[in-house]
Amino acid sequence: MTISRRVRLLLIAPAVVALVLSFVLPMLSDLRLSLSGYDDIMGVQDTVTLDQYQAIFQDSTYLDAWLLTLRIAILSGLLTTLLGALISFGLWRLGGRTRSVVSTVVIAPLLVSGVVRAYGWIAVMGPAGLLPQLTGKLGLGEVTILYNEPAMVIGFVHALLPYAILILLASFDRIDPTLLRAAANIGARPAQAVRLVVLPLVYPGIFASVLLTFVMASAAYAVPAILGGARQVTAATAIFQEQNVYLNWPAAAALALSLAVGTLLIMVAYQALTRRTTSRVEGHA
Repeated sequence: MTISRRVRLLLIAPAVVALVLSFVLPMLSDLRLSLSGYDDIMGVQDTVTLDQYQAIFQDSTYLDAWLLTLRIAILSGLLTTLLGALISFGLWRLGGRTRSVVSTVVIAPLLVSGVVRAYGWIAVMGPAGLLPQLTGKLGLGEVTILYNEPAMVIGFVHALLPYAILILLASFDRIDPTLLRAAANIGARPAQAVRLVVLPLVYPGIFASVLLTFVMASAAYAVPAILGGARQVTAATAIFQEQNVYLNWPAAAALALSLAVGTLLIMVAYQALTRRTTSRVEGHA
């Protein structure tokens, strides 16, 4: 049974309309706003200028925010994917009821607001938290990890780990378990079997996990605002400050568009790299 072109258009029409209303039109509105002028006394000016973009790429404050965002997002994506791969591999090997229980525990944090989870780390790593108490009893001094880059990375890994596990577990589930037994029968050690058999088959899931967690971390606001403090300004917190503190809406719109375009370019470049790497791996297989 073939579906006519008209029926196909009718089927995708709701998705296209939703995309236009929720993404295209807001982005066009931000583009127009970002090209407006701004005056500290008169506010937003109905003019067309590139002053906001010029300030973004010349002001050291914005450049530091971009670098911090990129650094934290990359590190969070890599660590989240690494930890997610280890947990997913363990769940894949477990199977049965134990896997169901552990999977429920892993997914459960998604039912809690990200703001609540970020504040929970203050109770763990803050001055009166469990971490300084534990390190104090061990004779290491009261160690606190708060309002700095490590705190933000920990918060992101905790917030994004369930997504990485779900993506990677789906990749592991597509692997036939008999492949490991076949590798063992021909003399491969467990580590060799994982490296030569399992990893090449889960490369797409690893790439997807890194990309998704990177994008989510680069645009997140709650974790940097709560665990980073006022001194750690990321792109998202800079957008919030420009819009709600300084009331410079054109600058906020320019920052938001720059973040979206930069993230999109990184995604395109990353996907091109992963396709090349995947093709090379499949060619050697």
